[in-house]
Amino acid sequence: HSGLFCTRLNQQAANILWYCNKKDEGVVFKKAFSLFLIAALALVYTAAECCIDEWYEGEREDISFLSSEYREAYDWHLMNLKKFDAQTKDHGILDSILTELNNNGR
Repeated sequence: HSGLFCTRLNQQAANILWYCNKKDEGVVFKKAFSLFLIAALALVYTAAECCIDEWYEGEREDISFLSSEYREAYDWHLMNLKKFDAQTKDHGILDSILTELNNNGR
């Protein structure tokens, strides 16, 4: 895994959130996750941002992952992913990353 938007963290987070066991959403709703959703990847990045924020002062501080606090960050990540997808659509880069996340999650 290398390159912009393609990291092991993406797969690890997707596995924990949607593919952990046979009853998780990514497995149960296989059709809906046949191409991992851009919105789901934006959520992964937003959750990672929250984790980083917890260590902002050098020691871990418990921060709640609330939509009221992280909506703007989520929207920013989603906008950038959509922009990246539009600018690289001819190459299918983001579709390839999303497909790989889904296929490796099963």
